[in-house]
Amino acid sequence: MSLTWSPRSRSSRAWAVPSPCTIPCACTRCKSGFSGTAVAGTPVDCVKLALTTLLPQPPDLVVVGINNGANKGVDVFYSGTVGAATEAALRGLPAVAFSRPRPELEPPQALARHAASLVDAVDWRCCAGKVLNVNYPRCRVAEIKGIRAARMAESRWAENYERREDPAGRPYWWIADFLKRDSGGDDTDIALMEGNWVAVTPLQVDRTDRELLGRLQERFGV
Repeated sequence: MSLTWSPRSRSSRAWAVPSPCTIPCACTRCKSGFSGTAVAGTPVDCVKLALTTLLPQPPDLVVVGINNGANKGVDVFYSGTVGAATEAALRGLPAVAFSRPRPELEPPQALARHAASLVDAVDWRCCAGKVLNVNYPRCRVAEIKGIRAARMAESRWAENYERREDPAGRPYWWIADFLKRDSGGDDTDIALMEGNWVAVTPLQVDRTDRELLGRLQERFGV
């Protein structure tokens, strides 16, 4: 197991600059005997270091999370959790990113057991180079209705930068943003989560817009 020393929300695909640098690490072992390495870097750094250095061979599956905060809709473009899973997919491995909304309604062990059962239910041989983005609803595990495949909602962040001044009169900007909850349909991650379903969204590395590609090929040639 490789994990960040501290929360790295919205770090997306950020990683240590590929130049002479150091990534401090510390090995740790749980009472159960399970061991891991804490990395003073981004989530992507954790996956890179694990896959290139820490592990003797590639794993069958890369699991990221459970993140403290949902990663639904356009969150996937900002999420460090999804970014770390994407790093594994870039290397041809199957990956899953687990997230849950704030605040916690019960101890994390119950949700972890449910996540483990979800992992067991998927044929990961079909998911090489892909990411399953799994978002839990804001409810207790006993209240979850089930698991549903979902498309990503095309939600948007409503951002507002408010100009303020510190005690010395120097300007700064206070960021006030929130996710517009336009689910965009009953089959989206946001809509299913609001109905107490676990939303599973398949993501791929190739972000090519095939429809627009065809139009551009007609205009400029193949």
